[in-house]
This record gives sequence, C-alpha cells and structure tokens, in this order.
Amino acid sequence: HNFVDGKCIYCGESDGTVTECQHEKVEKIVMTAPTCNISGMLEYRCYECGISWIEPLPPVDHNFVDGKCIYCGESDGTVTECQHENAKFFVTIAPTCTKEGERELSCPDCGMVRIEIIAPIGHKFENGKCIYCGESDGTVIECKHERIEIMLEVPATCTETGLSSYEICADCKIKLTEPVVLPAIGHVFEGSPMRCNYCGLIAEGEEISIFDANEIGKALRVTITTNDTYFVTGVITRITSTKYGNLYIADENGNEIFVYGINNFDTTLTEGDTIVLCAHIAKYVDEWDNATLELTDCELIEDATSDMVFTPIKEAINLASTLSNAGSTEYGYVIGGTVDEIVNDIYGNLYITSEDGLRFYVYGLYDEKGVKYGDLDERPELGSYLKIRTKIYKYVTAKGEIIIEGKNAVIVEFYTEECKHENYVSVEYVGATCTDNGYERFMCTSCDYMWDEIKELAYGHNFIDGECTYCGESD
Repeated sequence: HNFVDGKCIYCGESDGTVTECQHEKVEKIVMTAPTCNISGMLEYRCYECGISWIEPLPPVDHNFVDGKCIYCGESDGTVTECQHENAKFFVTIAPTCTKEGERELSCPDCGMVRIEIIAPIGHKFENGKCIYCGESDGTVIECKHERIEIMLEVPATCTETGLSSYEICADCKIKLTEPVVLPAIGHVFEGSPMRCNYCGLIAEGEEISIFDANEIGKALRVTITTNDTYFVTGVITRITSTKYGNLYIADENGNEIFVYGINNFDTTLTEGDTIVLCAHIAKYVDEWDNATLELTDCELIEDATSDMVFTPIKEAINLASTLSNAGSTEYGYVIGGTVDEIVNDIYGNLYITSEDGLRFYVYGLYDEKGVKYGDLDERPELGSYLKIRTKIYKYVTAKGEIIIEGKNAVIVEFYTEECKHENYVSVEYVGATCTDNGYERFMCTSCDYMWDEIKELAYGHNFIDGECTYCGESD
C-alpha cells in the first residue's frame, strides 16, 4: 500500500487513522429534470472528500390547469380537444408561380395561432405563356403581331367601371394599345320615389309604397334580404305576434305586405293604426317553393328619442339586476362608452367600457335607418366613443352566469379617427380571364379593411371554329 492522508492511493483502502466521510456537506446538481412520465437524474458532490455519485429523481405528478397538464400538455379527460372548426386564416404572403406563400391560422375558440405554408400555385401555360406571370414555356416563336383585332368597348354602368375599346394581336392576344378605364356613371335619381333613370334602382332611404316594396321583393333571388333600407307607410290589418311585432300592413289600394319583426314594437298598437317603418325588404322561399315577401329588421319611426335620458353603464347594470331571467326594459335607454372589443364585425356585437372600467355588451348594432354594422360605410371601431339607444336585457345561463346586454341597439353618435390604411398586406391574387380583370386584394392590418387593385386586364376570347381556345365558351 501507499497510504497518503490515511488512504491507499492505489486501492483506496484505509489505514484506520482517518474516519470515513459522512458526506454531510454536499452540492446537488440536477442533471436531467424529471417529467410527468420519466425519471430524472440528480448528481451529489461532497465538498469534504470530493466524491460524487448519481441518484434517480422520481417522476413528478401531473399539474392540471383548465383540463391540461402544464408540464407535458396531457389532458385529464374533462376538456374536449378543440377541433378548430371556427378557425380563420389570413394570407400574409401571397404565393406566386414558383415561390411559397404564408397564411396565419387563428382559432377564436382556443386561442391557437400558427403559420402555415401555402404551396406555389404553379405556372399555367396557355399558348406558350403563363397566364399568371407571363413566363414563356419556350415552345412559341415570338409573334410579329401581323393580325390586329379590335376589342369592343365595355360600357360603364351605374356602379361598375367600363373599358374603352383597344387593339390586341389576333394571334397571341397581347394588347397592342392599353384600354382606358371608364368611370362608373353613377345613379341619376329623379321622381318620387327617387328612381335611377338608367337602372331603375330606388334610392336607399326613400319613402316607397307597399306596391314598390313588393316589386323590389319579387326581383330578389330566393331567400335573400336587401342591404338597402326603405321607409314604408301602411295601415295595420292584422297582428300575428305582439311579442315580436309580426303583423301585416296595407295601403289604400289594397296592396299588403308582411312585417317580420319590429325591434321597438309598441304593444299599444292595434289594427287600423297607421305606422311608418324603416325596414329591409326580404324574399323567403320555404321547402314547398312558396315565396313570401316581407319587411324585416324593422324600426318604428314614431318612437321619438327626445325624452330619452343618458344612462351610465353602472346604472344600466344596476337596472338589469332587478329584471327576471330573459327580461328586458322598454326601448328607451341611451348608453355610452369606449369600444374596447369587437366580437362580430358583421352584426356589430361588441363591448363598450365606461371610464370607471365597467363593460356593457352590445348584441347587434344598426344605424337609424336599420343598416347593420357590417354594411355601414362609417362605423365605430376599436377606441371609438359610442353612444347607443337600446333595450336592456338580462339572461342567466345554465351555469348561472348573468349576461347583461343591449340588443339590436341603434347608433346615436360616435367619434372615431379615420384609418389611413398605412399598414397592409396582400391576401389574395386572382389572374385575369377572358372576361374578368385580374386583381390583387389587400387588407389593412390596423382596421381589417380590404380593397382590390386591378393588376391585369381581361385578355378577351379567342374564338376558333366557334369556340374560345382559352375558356371553351361558344360564340
């Protein structure tokens, strides 16, 4: 043996002069952290004798929060995995013929957000050239444009732009002269009611007869509602529901139309009363192909607002607490606050907040003419101060949650700063066809406003033996 400090430096045997170290002063180092299913490793190092050794760490227990383990993500079986059925996507980078694009997928139910790759759309060669990017496939000899074809003018309409006549090569269809975009001529309204001299459209917001309302409804496609609103006067002939304000009105000539719901219905109205409604016109076709023309989403114009007093959100909540389940006040409260969340930008479901932080839910928002939030040219956005006229409703869910809201509210006024759309992304690119212009769609990332910009003009049909060589249409 070769004993040094009481131990053999070869085999470690003690000479009996040194007491065995009890490893009372050790350092613990986690080499591998344990998970819910796998053991970890812990290293011990003794400060006194320098010996180190490793011991296992047992697996930790799951820590379930909202149905999922915060360590490994395993479900406890109490929460159904979200299927992202309501997920929406926005194209952040549009794909090209050869390059990939990207889109952002977001689920409003679980909060999931991920980026997905969009495959390149690939070239589509027609007559030797890609109809999207113009690249040649090398099979066509450069055309000398010896035969010229005149493309006829596409007249502008009241609402759509047109195109002037222009020249193209009859062989390769390349434009030899650029067409001029003809601006939409716009409606020219005259008469009573105001009717366009060109297309016959009755101006929105006009006071029309029940006969005109029926004529507009007949021209609609099946099961559809107009975006425009009109003022219609008639005498109540039958009331079928005082709860929803369903009734029939007629004029002095015997023309009758069904009124499907009046938001601010006055239960004191009776047969024989004359009313003025601000309403949309709808055409509904049932499963037996029976068509019904009706006025819908109606507002009773006689309801004056001069006697309505502004009600703070705190008072509205206190008032709602006195209501029974599914109970409501009369249609006469003016409530204001700052828009801090938009839940549905079609119907205007949103939250407004008072200066003291109290929130009030608005379930449906319209202007004074009954135009819904999503169809308004100017509307309150996030950060706008909004004042509404509404009924106050109270609902109690099956879980006992109390919901207080203003339903089908009418905008009294709002203040907002107009977005300049300075930050935007391209979300879609559609190539031109024989009859339609190609365009690129952009979206403002600040306000979600979308617009189209024409990128290439329709290249026109190329008829040979009575059939277009591009789209197959017959001449």
